[in-house]
Amino acid sequence: MNIQFADLAQIVTAVIGVLGNIIVVLIKLKIKDSPQPEIHTEKSRKLNAAIWICSLIIILNIAFLGWRLFFTTPQITITYPEDNSMVVQREVAEGQYSWLPFGHHPWLVVYSHKSGRYYPQNEPAQITLKGDWSSIIFLGLPDTVGEEFDILVTIPRGEALRIFEEYLNTGKRTGSWPGLNYLPEGTDIYDRVMVTRK
Repeated sequence: MNIQFADLAQIVTAVIGVLGNIIVVLIKLKIKDSPQPEIHTEKSRKLNAAIWICSLIIILNIAFLGWRLFFTTPQITITYPEDNSMVVQREVAEGQYSWLPFGHHPWLVVYSHKSGRYYPQNEPAQITLKGDWSSIIFLGLPDTVGEEFDILVTIPRGEALRIFEEYLNTGKRTGSWPGLNYLPEGTDIYDRVMVTRK
């Protein structure tokens, strides 16, 4: 599960809103039995305003969550290696993201121009709360110097995720990584760079 800064901000905001309402209601119950009615009325007005403010915070928090879930498109880019650059067999690809669907991570796939096959990399990328990601990738074999590859940053969903995981589990068990003929349906591509092996 990936927690992003916006998730933490929403959790903190929700806790503040709920605790604020609880505290205000407890104070209101305590002063309800006050022997001075004029103090009770003035404090009651202030406490009612505080309840409205805390409730508004909770409502805005829920609205923001809905906006994030239904109207925000992930932005994921590759910052290293750069397009049309020379690379070695084992690289650490890096990039940035501005939003990820809950429970999803960027997953890198290497496409070999020579074989025409797609190679999902070992695991989903590691992400940070600052919006950065990184992933170890393998580009061909030690002797594939001069070959061209595309590096794709994707988010596999549903059946595509299952196919990626099954491919990798089979590869780890057999030691064979034949690649995929095509990217399975449900694989969303967010960025792509072409590189050449040196």
